[in-house]
Amino acid sequence: MTRRRLTLVRHAMPHVDLTAPPHTWQLSDDGARAARALVLPSPHHLVASDEPKAIQTIAWAGDVATDVRFSEIARRTDERSAGWRELRRRYVSGEDIHGWKLQADVATRFNSAMIFHLRVAAASHCHLVVATHGMALTAWLGSLSLVADRVSFWDELRLPDVLAVDLDDKSVRRVP
Repeated sequence: MTRRRLTLVRHAMPHVDLTAPPHTWQLSDDGARAARALVLPSPHHLVASDEPKAIQTIAWAGDVATDVRFSEIARRTDERSAGWRELRRRYVSGEDIHGWKLQADVATRFNSAMIFHLRVAAASHCHLVVATHGMALTAWLGSLSLVADRVSFWDELRLPDVLAVDLDDKSVRRVP
């Protein structure tokens, strides 16, 4: 039986442009350098959300398929407002935030994409590498009980970050 292992990559640091929606942000120069320094397993099937910062984080490693189901949570928020980080912490803790997609819905769409791309990777004898976003990956891992404290887990995510996930052992570990 094939083990269900994959690599999750949280996108690198974007260039923050408060005049544009976050889902359109590109990587900053430092973010692009950090992305190119990542060590990813090979051979791989690369897939990212459709957001530029996620695609750009792994594009240096080869052709990247995109899947909107790996995108960050849909939310009504103003990144310029005070308290945006605390609002995100409340969300990943499990609190429903008005105007934000429910975590259960995020986890369901993320999981359906994961099932599909795990099959694609297995059929081509490749390792699945998914570039995504902090709150979405936290919602998915939390829904599988792979992270005990979602807030601490989210707080400790780096830009970029690489996580090795073994769905059979139910483990997640940070890759240096």
